Amino acid sequence: MNKDTQQAWVNEALDAVLEALASRKGIRSILVFKGARVLHRRLESMSRQSYDIDSNLSEAFVQQIPDRAAQGQHIQAELKNALETYFRGRSVVRYEL
Repeated sequence: MNKDTQQAWVNEALDAVLEALASRKGIRSILVFKGARVLHRRLESMSRQSYDIDSNLSEAFVQQIPDRAAQGQHIQAELKNALETYFRGRSVVRYEL
């Protein structure tokens, strides 16, 4: 795979993960998405992208579940459900978890 194809694949995969997370209401109530990748998706004219998906915990979530261990367990369960649900409908050859 040449570098351009590799970079395009990585960006497409990260965009799919962001789509999987952002399409789930439970995740949107927990995480506040930010950063270059989100800006690129929202403002298509921007060419900046990064190799991460930046987010912060929402204030409401932190107030609702103040214990960090409980937050982590809840977030892990939501992430797992979001990714499994989203990618279950995708081509196994293209997206393998």
